[in-house]
Amino acid sequence: MGTLKKHFEKQLEQSQKQENSFNIFTALHKETDERRLHSRFISYLLSSNKEFLRLFFEIEELKKNGLKIEDFENSQVLPNEKVKEEHADIDILILSKKRAIIIENKIFAGDSNGKDKNGQEIPQLLVYFEKIKDELKRCRQNLSEDEARKNIKLVYLRLNKKPPSLSEKFTNYNLSCIEYATDIKKWLEKCQTAVEQENDLLSKIINQYKDLITKLTSDLNQATDNQQKLSEKFEEALELKKYLTGKCFEIFKHVQWHIVADFFDKLEIALNKRIKANIDEKPKPEDITKVTHNKNRSSITKLIIKFRYNGTNLQIVNDKSNGFTLGNLDDGKWGYFSDEIKSIKFCDFSDEKTFYVIKEDYRNEIIEKMITEIAKHHKENYTNLKKTF
Repeated sequence: MGTLKKHFEKQLEQSQKQENSFNIFTALHKETDERRLHSRFISYLLSSNKEFLRLFFEIEELKKNGLKIEDFENSQVLPNEKVKEEHADIDILILSKKRAIIIENKIFAGDSNGKDKNGQEIPQLLVYFEKIKDELKRCRQNLSEDEARKNIKLVYLRLNKKPPSLSEKFTNYNLSCIEYATDIKKWLEKCQTAVEQENDLLSKIINQYKDLITKLTSDLNQATDNQQKLSEKFEEALELKKYLTGKCFEIFKHVQWHIVADFFDKLEIALNKRIKANIDEKPKPEDITKVTHNKNRSSITKLIIKFRYNGTNLQIVNDKSNGFTLGNLDDGKWGYFSDEIKSIKFCDFSDEKTFYVIKEDYRNEIIEKMITEIAKHHKENYTNLKKTF
């Protein structure tokens, strides 16, 4: 047995053992549900116990950026047990009369960025900043822009400390990036210690949530590690293709998810930087999940990225019937990319042509070819796009 197969066999055994353990959170929600599970539970802890809130301010990254519990002694945390809806669509908001902390919570989802008054893309957190700034201005008529940036703190929470997209736009803002794996896990441990003597049930519930965080961060690290190993030992991986997409699917599906997400992230960047295209829509994480986590490949979900290039509204679609296609949304015409590109169908990694995108160099090569062909289509005025939507 090759070293790569042994590596996955061990993970398969561990995964089967974990399936037998009960967790109240995964019994009620999908384990990656940012809004209903993670944001709600963290917000509940922060709103229900002043000691939990104080301990939250002990997170090192928050302390470095000048966040102090003294500034939020009489604050309100939203959502909470009584107010269950997000305030202004913000995942978690800590709000006082003069100050606010906006927490954007991301598990696997990408940022849903907005537009400024000039139609330029701005980070999701800055959209929320503007909303809260307007609210604080109604309380303080003379609130300047500098005061707003001083009193409204921005927190970006992820499984790892990956910064938000368009991070260069946060230069003049107070942004803290914190992660589940260390910051939230340590905070939960402190919360657990604070209540274990007086509230054993809550202590056990916090412990179950901590177990879920451990699993999620382990899954992320494992998927990243697996992706790297498969790319490094690709020839051996190719021989294991049937095993990985069959018996080992429950582990391999996470690799698929990250490969597809990485592909569209890089495609978005290439479209923007190489041909100055403006992105209007890209695949949602839940759509990528539907495509990559479906073992029977019966999903009809299409992965779509829409963009504007030199005044033309276009879309790139990947689906199980046609692979990659390019559509002109202005006249309803579409056509295929070249054979190598259109043969890639992200719903079916058991196909060798799709399996090759495991290799990062190959993914980058395909994206380069797509950009070249899009530019060529534009030069030819898209006359070769014949079929109608």
